[in-house]
Amino acid sequence: FYVGVALFAYGIAKLVFSFIVKEEKEDAYVQQAMNEVQELRCKKCSNFIRNFDNFCSYCGMRLK
Repeated sequence: FYVGVALFAYGIAKLVFSFIVKEEKEDAYVQQAMNEVQELRCKKCSNFIRNFDNFCSYCGMRLK
């Protein structure tokens, strides 16, 4: 009985710890994604652009 309770408590603690670590990793991924998105804006009108765009879809400024 006590071994079962100990294993159950260990499993619960492991689940809680994995959620905490997962949230920290997700925050890092979100921050990295936000940095990448901020770099992908038109310099003239601040419209979002894609990596493969040659011209801004809003103002028509040449990007490459």
